[in-house]
Amino acid sequence: MTAGRRLSSLRARLPGRRALGAGMALYLLSPVVAELCLGATPWFFYPIWGWVLMPMYGGGAILIREYTLRWGKGWPTIFTLGVAYGIAEEGIAVRTFFDRALPAMQPLGGYGWAGGTNWVWDVHTSLYHAVISIAIPIFLVMLAYPARRNEPWVGNRWLKKAAIGYVGIHLLFLLFYQRPVEGGYILASLAVIGVLVWLARRLPATIELPSGSGPAPTPKRVAIVAFAATLGVFWMAWGKGLGLPAAGAVAMMLATTALTGWWLVRGSRRPGWGDRQRYAIAAGVFFFLPVVSPFIELTGVRGQLIVGIVTGYLIRRTWRRLRAQEDAANPEAEEPQLGRWPWRAIRSPGSGPKPVPRRSE
Repeated sequence: MTAGRRLSSLRARLPGRRALGAGMALYLLSPVVAELCLGATPWFFYPIWGWVLMPMYGGGAILIREYTLRWGKGWPTIFTLGVAYGIAEEGIAVRTFFDRALPAMQPLGGYGWAGGTNWVWDVHTSLYHAVISIAIPIFLVMLAYPARRNEPWVGNRWLKKAAIGYVGIHLLFLLFYQRPVEGGYILASLAVIGVLVWLARRLPATIELPSGSGPAPTPKRVAIVAFAATLGVFWMAWGKGLGLPAAGAVAMMLATTALTGWWLVRGSRRPGWGDRQRYAIAAGVFFFLPVVSPFIELTGVRGQLIVGIVTGYLIRRTWRRLRAQEDAANPEAEEPQLGRWPWRAIRSPGSGPKPVPRRSE
């Protein structure tokens, strides 16, 4: 066989974009979003560490998405299982919930500790994993594969492999990652996870809220709200509650998350809600990561600024591509209505309304 034929045969066997599939995309995307973009793992590209992150993050995201689909549930279940995922990783695998000597815990000092665990850190990291490690990657893959949003992304055989890899990684951490944590805390984490899984199976598929009047919020407004909520939750944790007691910081993080979710659910029920608004949720949350990348670089995580620049570029590029697709599908779309944010009607006596510029988002 000639070299040319060998090359053609190899190309024929390589998986294409469609063959790679939504499941593999989610498996690879979750650890990239959760660890690399925040600089949480400076040795992300070490080969052995990749084998650890993929089964944990990717396997966890696959299990949550596929079981949510098989149960006939929706985003409330995904978020609840995402919190359970965060407790499994931080409370059982790496045990940061209970480790006062952990370098990441040093900025908090004695703030937030009660009953052998740091409640500010616990709530913050659980919300982080539920939203950024699990929900955002699932969200992005659903947008990338719109025809498969309501279909399984992996078969039963691969789902079992994901489960074995996910559980196996946790067992390896328990055996070889020695941290000074009592077994009772691990059992308590398992109990909370069990309650959350039980609750996730009984939650409704959707949350019914009155939509209110008017059209759906613009993509720019959705992105701003998502970014502000993310900034607020991180600020509460990194800033030691900004002067609030630890219980106040925990309450503020939970309230910010709940109010943002309530506002987004209401907006999604209004006419005009589409893929640009859906992507704006992910973009607003995710844009926090390139914003803080210069500060992470200053802490010694080399290359994080480059990661932040590339991330910001990809977010902006996808935003513009979705807008171009929307404009192509609706070439005769109406101009923004007068009086809608951010534009206002500008009138002068006898002149009628002046032309309103197109939205820039």
